[in-house]
Amino acid sequence: MSIRGQVLRSNVDMTQGRPLNVIFSFALPLLMGNLFNQLYNVVDTAIVGRALGADALAAVGSTGNINACLFLLLAGLATGVSVIVSQYWGAERYDELRRLLGTFLTLLLAASVVMSLLGVLLAEPMLRVSARCERNSCKCYEQKY
Repeated sequence: MSIRGQVLRSNVDMTQGRPLNVIFSFALPLLMGNLFNQLYNVVDTAIVGRALGADALAAVGSTGNINACLFLLLAGLATGVSVIVSQYWGAERYDELRRLLGTFLTLLLAASVVMSLLGVLLAEPMLRVSARCERNSCKCYEQKY
């Protein structure tokens, strides 16, 4: 596969070439990922708002901060592990790298199970504390979302 005559490689030396081109080639996939994430949020809001109504849309909006916090927590963990992965890869310590990745994936699996259980068990108390809606109009939607 090629882009503009250059063959895509798995090992790109980002210290060579024009800095603007190198930075742009690194940032483009990140930009595209964020754009698709925003597109998903816009489509989700449009569908929920039109199909399910104002209460459901309020529920989606009120759970957005909780979802963002969980996403940022996982992104921070991944960023921290990427530093150690880079060090092991650069030092060609592949056995330790495999062990690190196995440990990290096990941690993510365990954390996802724990967070899922906490979400199910604590959803109603957290929604009561946040008191986003009058009566019980959107509590059911928030728990589902």
